[in-house]
Amino acid sequence: MELHGANAFKIRGYQNAIFNLDRLEQRIADMAPEHIASLDGIGQSIALALQHLIEQGTFDELEQLRQE
Repeated sequence: MELHGANAFKIRGYQNAIFNLDRLEQRIADMAPEHIASLDGIGQSIALALQHLIEQGTFDELEQLRQE
């Protein structure tokens, strides 16, 4: 995202989410979607991206960035 000039607030949101997810003892793949969405630093759009990542191994925005 940084390499492609994405919105700084969006980048910061993903950084905060990563920081909080790294501190978890439980794997997010083992969590219910509702639980993921309730975690600190995880907003609705990041929760949805995580759910797609868990189910499909990728998510739309990641694939778009890869294509660019």
